[in-house]
Amino acid sequence: AAPSAALAAALEAAAGPDGLYPGADTDALVGIARQWAAVESWAAAGLLGTLRAMTREDSEGTPLLRRRADLPDGWDDSLNYEISGALAMGPVSAGNLAALAWTLGTRLPGIGRLLADGTLTKAKVKLISQVFDPLDDGEAARAEALIVSEVAGDRKSTRLNSSHITTS
Repeated sequence: AAPSAALAAALEAAAGPDGLYPGADTDALVGIARQWAAVESWAAAGLLGTLRAMTREDSEGTPLLRRRADLPDGWDDSLNYEISGALAMGPVSAGNLAALAWTLGTRLPGIGRLLADGTLTKAKVKLISQVFDPLDDGEAARAEALIVSEVAGDRKSTRLNSSHITTS
């Protein structure tokens, strides 16, 4: 199932009142753990989408606010402090998270979709973003396309293989 609030509610219900997953065997628990990880990725994508909205994008897709003259694609430091307060983190970490949100929304949207659909974790998305940072936009787009197509092939293979698995 695609990650969603409904999936999170179903997983919570399956956990039972004490979170012990009564009646679930090891195979079921592995599947449940994977689904919780997908929900976690989906929730991270939602958070990052909210942070992107907070940067007040203009019609060209760049932040309206400026941090310093030497950082033309930045935003006002007050945004970092707003995020910092909202998420109980330091302003540098908040700025880094806002930058990740911005990158996924403008430079690496395919990677952002893989986070939202539960395919990639936030940690993997952060790593990809860091690795792609020195690339120009064209190089980043080509590298992103390779990852997205590779992951799509892996998902198709996994679906085919899992259709042959039977459980008792």
